[in-house]
Amino acid sequence: MARTVPGHSDATLTAAARWTPSRYEALVAAALDAIVIIDSDGRVIEFNPAAEALFGYSHDDVVGQQMENLIVPERLRHAHNGGIARYLATGEGPALNRRVEVPAIRADGTEIIVELIAIPLETDGRVEFAAFLRDLTEVRRANESVARSEERYRTLINRAQQSISILDADGNWVTSTGSAFLGHPAGFDPPGGIFALIHADDRERALSAFANVVAGSRAPDEISDFRVRNSDGEYRTCAVSGENLLADPSIEGVVLRAWDVTEERARESLLRMVNAQLRTVIGVLPLAVMVEDAQDRVAMVNELFVKLMKWDGSPDDLVGTDLHGPSVWPVHLFEDPVEYARRAQQLHDERNRGTDEIKMLDGRVFRRDCIPIEVEGSFAGLLWMYREETEEFNYMAALAEQNRALEQLTRLKNEFVATVSHELRTPLTSVISFGGLLREPEVGELNEEQSGLLDVIDRNAQRLLRLIGDLLLLAKLESNSLSIELETLDLPTIVLHAVAEVAPSARLGDVLVSEEIGLGPRYVGDAVRLHQVMNNLLDNAVKFTPAGGNVRVHLSSDPQAWTLTVADSGIGIPAGEQHRVFTSFYRGSNTRDRKAPGTGLGLAITKVIVELHGGSISVASEQGVGTTMTVILPIRAGGAS
Repeated sequence: MARTVPGHSDATLTAAARWTPSRYEALVAAALDAIVIIDSDGRVIEFNPAAEALFGYSHDDVVGQQMENLIVPERLRHAHNGGIARYLATGEGPALNRRVEVPAIRADGTEIIVELIAIPLETDGRVEFAAFLRDLTEVRRANESVARSEERYRTLINRAQQSISILDADGNWVTSTGSAFLGHPAGFDPPGGIFALIHADDRERALSAFANVVAGSRAPDEISDFRVRNSDGEYRTCAVSGENLLADPSIEGVVLRAWDVTEERARESLLRMVNAQLRTVIGVLPLAVMVEDAQDRVAMVNELFVKLMKWDGSPDDLVGTDLHGPSVWPVHLFEDPVEYARRAQQLHDERNRGTDEIKMLDGRVFRRDCIPIEVEGSFAGLLWMYREETEEFNYMAALAEQNRALEQLTRLKNEFVATVSHELRTPLTSVISFGGLLREPEVGELNEEQSGLLDVIDRNAQRLLRLIGDLLLLAKLESNSLSIELETLDLPTIVLHAVAEVAPSARLGDVLVSEEIGLGPRYVGDAVRLHQVMNNLLDNAVKFTPAGGNVRVHLSSDPQAWTLTVADSGIGIPAGEQHRVFTSFYRGSNTRDRKAPGTGLGLAITKVIVELHGGSISVASEQGVGTTMTVILPIRAGGAS
């Protein structure tokens, strides 16, 4: 027995009974709207193809499932279930049997807006609910878009920086949008009409232009500048164009378009002035200059560039020339046309700063500079500059040739020194050896005179032998063929040994030698060569210090370097000669009356050894007061270089 639902008559059931199953199924399947039928417990019992397309579920997936868990947003599920319960209890449902717009959820989780018509059905005493749904999302979006567009249009018209006015054939103002840039409100109609706003000096020209528009002799895109008065009484420069639409039934007037170009014209005027100044500057430069814009056209060029490239025309005639033209770059003027063109294209494509040397076919040499131009962070073109350096190039070529000749001479000199030294060392060694044999008792007793003569022979032979050794060492140093043997060493110990070695000669000359040796880090260097440096400095200091004088040795260190000073109270070095102290064979002019032996090579050798260790040596001297030699040896990671 069918259950009677409160609020419904038997007529409802009778009407439903007239539908046969086949008709019902055909209707549901063919419906364009989504149809979802649920039972009184909220479970889906029908889900037509349109519902499948709308919500993304298949019929078989949803039948028997709770509808609110499928398409009802979570925030509305409580109200949905409450509505069903209310209808079942009272037969009332405010949302039933009428069109409403509600949100719904698709299978992919997206929320849409649907138009819903929900009606109750009673079959065999059962209550079911049929919902007819239509997607309104796109409709709503379209309506919102139209509303936004209309609002934008109204705002744009009200705030337009361009005034659009319609005049009749006599120049009377028919309508105007007004213009924010002039401060006049929409519909503003000044006494005397629109032409009363134009500056008196421009008015006649404006009236003539309007007459030409009416007569059809002025193109719609032709623009003229006029000074127009704004709401503050000031004149602004406006660009104006006009179009004759008198024959257009929708307009029936002359349409004038005007926009404020005051600042733009001021910038253009300033730019013209700056360009004129720039043209003047590059015109007087002793360089061939060409400015290329971002579109590969000549933006500016001076007379020297035109002459260099042998272009036809004046600099002004070439402005705007397309640099990709076949005859713009006369590559035949250059010694290597292919390389010239290749390098120019590379600089152009990379847009990087570049410099290279260009040789002309006529023998001239130019330095070419390519400099990118940027304006507010954007590429604006390239600056090409050609500076003639023919004299400098020829000078450097001659200098290079001279250096090669000097290197050859140095090599020959070193070979000569090595050969002569070898030839001299052998007989000198024999002289020294045989002189020593003459002192042997087996040879016979020598008288005092004979012994003195042997001393002279031995002294001079030893001197020549030292000179040969110094010459060979200096040749190796100057040819960079001398290597230094690096080892970790104690620099204070080397200095103390050198001081001890010079002590006997210092006592003979009545010279006091004192030392102040500080502690410091181990040093990496060549012990033999550094010992030679110390010996040379101490030997010179003692040799050129008169009796009663003193020599002070000081060694200290800091985190960057060891510093050695050897200061004496000797004869000093003439001020005009101090720059020659470290040159080969130099001996001071004030040493010639002294019988101090020497070759003039010691300080030259010392300087090279110090520099091989990455250090430096300097001299401070005053004639008659004394000399101070200062050696600085940097402490580097890994030792000396």
